[in-house]
Amino acid sequence: EKTGLWWKFDDEQVSELGTHPFIEGSSSTPKSESNGASSWEHESEVFSSIDAYMLIYSLRSSKLKSREGRRENPIDITKGDVDLPPHLDEWMSYLNATFL
Repeated sequence: EKTGLWWKFDDEQVSELGTHPFIEGSSSTPKSESNGASSWEHESEVFSSIDAYMLIYSLRSSKLKSREGRRENPIDITKGDVDLPPHLDEWMSYLNATFL
C-alpha cells in the first residue's frame, strides 16, 4: 500500500515523519532588501545526519502466506527482483564485488 508517508526507524522506535518531511522541516524567513521590500529565502536546503547508516524501505508487494502458514515477502534480491535506478545498481554491484 503506497501512502506517500516517510518513516524514521531508530533502533528502538519507529516514527511517522509525514508526506514531505524535509520540506515541512525547513523554514522560510523574510529577507529585507536594500529598497525596503521583502523577499522569501529558504534558510537551508541541505539535510545532514550524524548517524552511521540510513535505511529506506519500500514495500514492493504485499506479504503472502507460505505453506507453513507463515507470512513472507516473495521478493528475493539475490535473484535480481529489485528494480534500482541504473546508477544505484552499478554502485551496489561495485560495492558487492569488493567483498567477494
